[in-house]
Amino acid sequence: MHPIQFDGAWKSTLEEFFEPFMDLCFPSIAKTIDWAQPIEWLDTELQKITYNADQGLQRVDKLIKVAFKDQDQSSCLLHLEIQNQKEVDFENRIYVYNYRIRVRYEENVFSLVVYGDTDPDWQPSKYKEARHNKNKSTFEFATVKLSKLGRRHTVARDKDNPVAWVIDAHLAAQKTMPDLPERYQLKREMIWDLLKRGMPVEKVSKILSLIDWLMFLPEDLKNSTPNSKPNSKQIP
Repeated sequence: MHPIQFDGAWKSTLEEFFEPFMDLCFPSIAKTIDWAQPIEWLDTELQKITYNADQGLQRVDKLIKVAFKDQDQSSCLLHLEIQNQKEVDFENRIYVYNYRIRVRYEENVFSLVVYGDTDPDWQPSKYKEARHNKNKSTFEFATVKLSKLGRRHTVARDKDNPVAWVIDAHLAAQKTMPDLPERYQLKREMIWDLLKRGMPVEKVSKILSLIDWLMFLPEDLKNSTPNSKPNSKQIP
């Protein structure tokens, strides 16, 4: 079976729809950002900081400089990670990256993690360290679990937040790993619903490409006779 490119799809999602992503996944932080100011992507610098990372893990790392509305804190760095599989000692790695970024830039750093894995019970949000009951430290970071977004996700989709569609595609792809015919039907229904929304063509095109990326189907299945309502000429 063709492996689903979760990482590539989410990297493109962040680059295309960063503001709606923050609105949906981290709304309290999104409200503090001055979206009228330019956003600076520091991915090349982040690669230097995470030089010893295991490249085999399924994740997306981003370092973004944003401006705040609060005049007392004009800018901040966001270290954003989308983690698509469980990882041993994950909290420690986030702590280490946060520390390295703060030392390098001498700026405040917010660490944000989106969990896109399939384990409903795995969602670490803090790192604790203590040696001989002394020098205790606790580092906490903001998290969200795609499978637990609940009402916030539903409302966002109703408001045509493009990231809500990406989350649907992500979860549907995981659900249908062993059942490609079911994925075919879910994908067609999702795209049909999207096409009926009347969103701008360019926006719809970008969302469609992300859905297609996540909900991969072999050519023979894509070209099979549909059992659902959508017009096959409109659907990839």
